[in-house]
Amino acid sequence: MNTTYTPQYNGLAEKKNKTLVDMVNAMLLNAKLPNCLWGETLLTTCYIHNRVPSKKLKVSSYKV
Repeated sequence: MNTTYTPQYNGLAEKKNKTLVDMVNAMLLNAKLPNCLWGETLLTTCYIHNRVPSKKLKVSSYKV
């Protein structure tokens, strides 16, 4: 069985997923929002994360 395409073997995707989940939880807790807004918060954090400049690329992911 070939498992090379599972998330456990994709470190970059796992790191981004963890970063997004941590950002969502921080935003929900800080703003004292209910968990039913988790999806909207995820979309917002993804939007923000894609526009923050990267140290490696020297530009945001959005501009690449």
